Amino acid sequence: MSPGPPFSTVPGSGGPDHGRDAGPGRGVPVIHPGAHPPRGTRGWTVLVPVKALDRAKTRLRPAMGGRTAALALAFALDTLEAAGRACRVEGIHVVTDDPLAAAEAVGLGAGVLPDLGGGDLNLAVALAADLLTAPDVGVGVAVLPADLPGLVAADLDVALAEAASHRRAFLADADGTGTTLLTARAGHPLRSRYGPGSAVAHREQGAHPLRVPAPTLRADIDRAIELPGLLSRHCGRRTRELLDRHPCGSRRAHEALPEKPHVGPPNA
Repeated sequence: MSPGPPFSTVPGSGGPDHGRDAGPGRGVPVIHPGAHPPRGTRGWTVLVPVKALDRAKTRLRPAMGGRTAALALAFALDTLEAAGRACRVEGIHVVTDDPLAAAEAVGLGAGVLPDLGGGDLNLAVALAADLLTAPDVGVGVAVLPADLPGLVAADLDVALAEAASHRRAFLADADGTGTTLLTARAGHPLRSRYGPGSAVAHREQGAHPLRVPAPTLRADIDRAIELPGLLSRHCGRRTRELLDRHPCGSRRAHEALPEKPHVGPPNA
């Protein structure tokens, strides 16, 4: 990884860098010196569920073939890195049972929590939240999908700032049906309802719908037709490098691909 500015790493539940600075270029830059928001506006631990890579992003396989798992990993790591730059994020943990995804996340300075959901994303998120320990206990919990490779930290900060005014909140994806951010302030359960129509399900469970200008936070990547557009806007380094080397980076490569309706949560 390329060197970056000084930062503090994400406290994790494992890994050789737990509890100490991993040094430039290794940790997720959670808080940059001089970038602290006003007192009382921080306080979010972010959970990023990551599927086993051989089962991730299956809807992209027609375009990516044998590189699908590599793209899923690039998506996840770029998401982690962008989220770590958000000033209101105090810690990041991936929730996964994939050894490679876990190792790469630890290399970025993130914590790793086991996926105990047995294929049930809602159960995995709930159990992971229960496993959080100090310094994560007592702060809000936010859940991000692992397929936001174009995420800009400022968009996450805007959403988390608004979410702080609500016990539970969510941000719908660009289609308005899925969920790309779910939050619960300290002392309140997440009550995640990922699945088809999760935006409606979360609203029906009492989560407040966030209406903030955060386009990159709503832009989860589920369909092959969305891949070429990544190269024409902000995109994480790993994802861009992989797509630059793959034919799917060409818009022409997808002209014949039918667009599938987005009816569920991110397939990350």
